[in-house]
Amino acid sequence: MSLTKVTYSMINGAPANVLDFGAVGDGTTDDTTAIQAALNSGSKYIVFPSGTYKLTSSITIPQNIAVEFDTATIKGHFSDYLIKFAFAGESILRGKLTLTDDDASVVSAATTLTKGIEFGNTASAIHGVDTSGCDIYASKLLTAYYFGEFSYSNVFGVLRAFNCGNSTTSAVLFYAVGLIGPNDVYIQKLEITGSNTATWNGAGLLIQGGFGIGFGQLHIESIYNANGAQFFSCCIDIQSGYFESAGATSTSNTLYVNAGAKVAFNGSLINCPVTLNVRANFIGCRFFKSEIYARADYFGCQWPNANQLQLTLTGLQASDLPSFNGGSTALEFSRFSGNWSEYGQSYAGVVPDFDYFDPNHSMLTSGDTWNSNSLLVTKTATGTYFGAIGFKFNVRYVDAQVYAWAIVKIPSVDGVSEVRVGVGGALGSASFDIDSVSIVQDTLPDEWILVVLPLATVFTSATYSNQAYLIFEGTDEANGKKFLIDSYGVEAGGCTFKNIGTSFTPQSANYLKGTAAPTTGTWAVGQRMQQQTPVVGQPKGWSCTVAGTPGTWVSEGNL
Repeated sequence: MSLTKVTYSMINGAPANVLDFGAVGDGTTDDTTAIQAALNSGSKYIVFPSGTYKLTSSITIPQNIAVEFDTATIKGHFSDYLIKFAFAGESILRGKLTLTDDDASVVSAATTLTKGIEFGNTASAIHGVDTSGCDIYASKLLTAYYFGEFSYSNVFGVLRAFNCGNSTTSAVLFYAVGLIGPNDVYIQKLEITGSNTATWNGAGLLIQGGFGIGFGQLHIESIYNANGAQFFSCCIDIQSGYFESAGATSTSNTLYVNAGAKVAFNGSLINCPVTLNVRANFIGCRFFKSEIYARADYFGCQWPNANQLQLTLTGLQASDLPSFNGGSTALEFSRFSGNWSEYGQSYAGVVPDFDYFDPNHSMLTSGDTWNSNSLLVTKTATGTYFGAIGFKFNVRYVDAQVYAWAIVKIPSVDGVSEVRVGVGGALGSASFDIDSVSIVQDTLPDEWILVVLPLATVFTSATYSNQAYLIFEGTDEANGKKFLIDSYGVEAGGCTFKNIGTSFTPQSANYLKGTAAPTTGTWAVGQRMQQQTPVVGQPKGWSCTVAGTPGTWVSEGNL
């Protein structure tokens, strides 16, 4: 009597283990036929034990089965997807799976052939696929995940892609014919990252069309290609996200929203350029080194206090700027009236005349664009630092912590290479709060840039008569180099955009502090100068009775 070895997989209704069908999982043996046999066995539950399974062609997951991956790796080197789904889907994936093309010939995006998972296509749309219990990681693939048109009602767990795509493909693609694409899709977490090198230059995420696409988390970082994420679809909801600009060019990792798309960014950290061709919602987002976007609606968004927070203002009005940090109390505001000009010396030469540009000598304006009133600073002496200009703080701010901001521009013709803005007695001195320095570089010539400094302590400097300053300096050593200052301000409790570019209060415009009536600057009738250091027997202040430069000023009487 002959005996037949019976495995557990042969029992009706039992899980089918791919090893029982001849798969080896050693990373060398071709396991394609054995795995497909297990999938076609009729079992509703297929198990991949831990191991590396080599494929030489695609495997197809039948309808209405569950597949469990016990920390398994599937790899291959051929021009197709590693995994496909049969119509109409309704399958479940669980566990932890890695997909890769680790052939020795794959040394760059240009040499990879294989794709990851095809979740439906034109010929076989899928629905009801559930990978919510599966963590899938893909690397070195032409496309990591493809979501086919007409597919709908699919839920996905964690999908990761690293160094996927090439110069003409995206790591993740939601394909569409016109606007007909995947519908009612939800991904718990989609993470697309790269090594930020030209060797792996694939784009990140491309959603060509579809409706009702949601992401619990969307993470896109270090994509070398200029296209970090492109949205052409309607009704895209991002519940949380992280977008980090770390590419080869200034446009790297750009978020692009097409005119026909409808996208809501919720609770996202955004540190990359954003291109909006249609109105988009940003709800509870935090922006780092980013811009203000003309078609964006902001709800509870924040721009944290950090160095290098620089926002492009060109072409915008003050009313376009949303509030980013409430509780601000205006302390000082100065905006230049007319076209002022000053020639700055280096610190190695003559100390510039700080008093001349004290806020008391600058007239507040109510205009809300940044292109008519400015201070032109031109270098006339040699030296490492430009040492161009400083603005006195009121003595009551000494040793206090404040937030400072300024609006500056580097011209494209004869512009400095960078402008340093900081709080303290002098740049480079021991009395300077080095953590407050922000550097505006010439990467955006002829653009007005709003610079918001982090919280800084106002120190004094014995070199400058124990006075504290907001200092601007360029670092280009050639004489004749220039930069422009539009306005600046100092606040407590955080800066709010709604205050910038307009007078804070009537008192801000008409009630200034100084030690004498103005002798320079242009003034209007009714403006007042309060005595900054009151002394019995000396004037309490001065009022402008005739407008002019400096106009006619009359004492308000002695104390």
